[in-house]
Amino acid sequence: MILEGLPADVLPPSIEVRLVPKEWTVTEVRALADRIHAVSGIEDVRYGQQEIERIYALLSFARAVAIVVAGVLCLAVILLVSNTIRLTVYARRDEIEIMSLIGATDAFIRAPFLIEGAIQGFLGGTVASVAIVVLEGVLREGIRRGLSYAYGPID
Repeated sequence: MILEGLPADVLPPSIEVRLVPKEWTVTEVRALADRIHAVSGIEDVRYGQQEIERIYALLSFARAVAIVVAGVLCLAVILLVSNTIRLTVYARRDEIEIMSLIGATDAFIRAPFLIEGAIQGFLGGTVASVAIVVLEGVLREGIRRGLSYAYGPID
């Protein structure tokens, strides 16, 4: 192989290998460590296996929790929207009845509700999107700082 024909003391007692920055999976890192360990003359490969597996397990748990929370939030949104529509129709039942008595079509009666809902939905979505972007930046920086205290500088 690469080291054939060289004296045994040509390499230092330890070599540090840095991986190119990308999203490495636990399997890829383990496979790379196994390939390095298979090279003759290498006795031990340390790559922080326990820490990597701990972080991977934490991320898997966080994903599962996020899916459950998203499901609960979707159910809450459906219930909230349906109750809001019901209350809005109930609060304006006199207006709706008068409009239908004077001959307004169903589309003419529904139009103000649709326009109001579209405006409220757009404004709510805009506020939520801005809040998510700000919160994501704050959380990303906080997590980066916390992990850098434990594991050194993180890019």
